[in-house]
Order: sequence, then C-alpha cells, then structure tokens
Amino acid sequence: MDYKKVMAFIFVIPLCFSACSKEPVKVGYIAGLSGRQSQLGVSGREAVLMAAEDLNESGGINGRDIQIIMANDQSDPDIGTIEIKSLVEAGVIAIVGPLTSNMITAVESVADDEVLIISPTITTSQLSNRDDNFIRVIPDTEEQGRIVAGLMLNDNITTAVVVYDSSNSQYTEEVQKAFIRNFNANDGKVIDIISYNGVQPPDSIHLAEQIMQSGSESVLIISSGNDAALIAQQLWKNNAAVALYGSRWTKTDELLKNGGKAVEGMKVVSEYVYSDGAELSFDKEYRLRTGFEPSFAAVYAFECAGILFEALKQTPELQPKLLKQKIINQNYE
Repeated sequence: MDYKKVMAFIFVIPLCFSACSKEPVKVGYIAGLSGRQSQLGVSGREAVLMAAEDLNESGGINGRDIQIIMANDQSDPDIGTIEIKSLVEAGVIAIVGPLTSNMITAVESVADDEVLIISPTITTSQLSNRDDNFIRVIPDTEEQGRIVAGLMLNDNITTAVVVYDSSNSQYTEEVQKAFIRNFNANDGKVIDIISYNGVQPPDSIHLAEQIMQSGSESVLIISSGNDAALIAQQLWKNNAAVALYGSRWTKTDELLKNGGKAVEGMKVVSEYVYSDGAELSFDKEYRLRTGFEPSFAAVYAFECAGILFEALKQTPELQPKLLKQKIINQNYE
C-alpha cells in the first residue's frame, strides 16, 4: 500500500469539509405576510428572496450563503414585537423590515440588541433624527403630504376631503397632517377629515356618502390599495364627480385589480421611476417570478436587500455597528 497517497487523501478531506461547511449569514425579514393588508409584506418578501438567490448564485457573502429567516408580524404591533425578538434570538445579524409605520414598538423593542434593522418602507418621522440601530431607505411622510398637495394645486383643486386608515396611524396621520399644512398654506381648503379602522374592511358605502355630502372637489385616500379601491368603487357607482388622490401606501396591485374603471385617473405618490437597465432587469425578473408588477414595497425591499448585502461583503467582522457605519457613509443613486 502507498501510505503517502493514503495520507494525502486523508489530509484533503478536512480541507474540503471546512470549505464546504461554512455557516450561512443569517438575515431576518419581517412584515405582514397574512391578512387583508399583507400585499406589501408579500411583495417585499419575494423581492428580498430574489435578491438573496441572485447573491448566493454569484458566491454569496465572501463564500457564505445568505439565509433569509422569515417572520410574520400580521400587521399587529404586539405580534411584531414578539416576532422581531424571535429573529434576534435566531442569531440574525440584520433585519429587513418591518414595512409599516405602526411597527414602531416592535423596532424599539430590540433597540438594545446587537442587530441592525433596515426598513424598505417605514416612513414615520417618529423614528427620525435618532442615532440608533434603525435605518430606512425611503423618504419620510412629510414629503408625501407635500407632493399630494402640490398635485392637487397643479390640478386647480381648491377643496379636499381626507379619508385615512387609523390602524396605521403613525403613518396615515402624519401624511394627512403634512398634506393639510401644505394644502391650506396655498389657499386650499380641507372640508372634512374622516378616519376608519382598517383592521376590518371599511364601510365604503358610508364613507362614499360622507365624501359626496361634503361637496368637495377631491378626496385624498390614505390607505392600502385594497381599501382605496373599495371606496373608489362606491364613488363610481354613484357617479360622484370627485377627483381621486392617494398616498404611497395606496400604490399596489390591489388598487388596479379591485378598483378597475373606478380608479381611472387617480393620482398616487411615487418617488421612483425605472430609468436604467438594472431597474428594468429587476422588473422583468420579478414579473417572471411572481406574475405581478412589482409594487413600491418590492422595489424598495430589493434595493434595501442590495444595500445590506453589499455592506456585508465589505464588513468581514459582520458586526451590526460596523455595518451601520458602512451603509450610512456610502453614496447611493
């Protein structure tokens, strides 16, 4: 027997075993993945999974795969607090999400933990101007209110009613206050402010009646796309001559799918437009993967994951504090 060959063979095995058994880098994803307001969370999930698969196919994080661990906050802050802590306990270095501003308490519940939270779509100003472990990749709510007010004024609209979902008040109330402030400052007049609790389907018949009785030229609906579609349908059935406007939250597939002709001509907020090959490639890949057009949540979630993964590549120590510094000190297009 050639012992040199045997020893060489035995020596190679540990090297191969070591190279092939690298632990994955754990990243959490938390959002509402079930229930009537889950479209944001589901579309964002598909985008993050797509980004992770693309990364792993190209070599991962310095040879280590990304492992996405899912958590469903069910759009409920109490459940979100439990689920986000479960991700920390699972050993994730960073969390993509949550996606709705009512999850402030969930974000704050892990403020003292060694984990970076990077949200695609939380916009509440209550998380602004802090030096903490939370980062977002989207403008805050003040910008949305200003944009919608400008849209209406450019359309020569002088009167408006605001309808908003109070179940996500950290977002919706900030948008409506910013809108009212900017609209009133430029000779517009908000005739009425109407709230409803979106945990249950809205009483769209009653809401449409209130809007029509106000005599307003327009309505700003600050809600999910599904709820906005229901309200628009009732206005359309009653031949109401009311111009429709919506917040960024409204801009999902459900608005078109469930609104149909009732939402023709509706104007909603969006801060991005596809302009180059990479963005168009994402759009095509996402459509092939899901069968749907990517929502704003999918676009921001994909970019959010990309920013995080690139920072992980450049931070060998994989420490949340170093990750944060790497991300916030970069310039992005």
